[in-house]
Amino acid sequence: MALYPCVQCDEECVDCTIQCSCCDRWVHSACVPMDDALLLAWSDVSLKFLCKDCCFTDNKYDMAKALEREEKEKPDNVKIVAVDLQAMAPIPGVIQIQGDITK
Repeated sequence: MALYPCVQCDEECVDCTIQCSCCDRWVHSACVPMDDALLLAWSDVSLKFLCKDCCFTDNKYDMAKALEREEKEKPDNVKIVAVDLQAMAPIPGVIQIQGDITK
């Protein structure tokens, strides 16, 4: 049995592989498929790669898995920095929660 089996083919992952940012399992770049240039681009630590098991169920995008990923990646040190009674324009990276605080 492989120590680090590929998510796609179950063969040992040794080189030309990429790790899923969600489940931490490995996949061969050829199994994705991903050429060398794309693999090099994904090696940038700010990019996230998700394997098929973390995105799809029965070949369909799985909203429950997407929400599970969001919950896993949510920082523990979230702080409320403002309360506004009126909706605001979306800001990248800012999560807006709207509700009635008078009750």
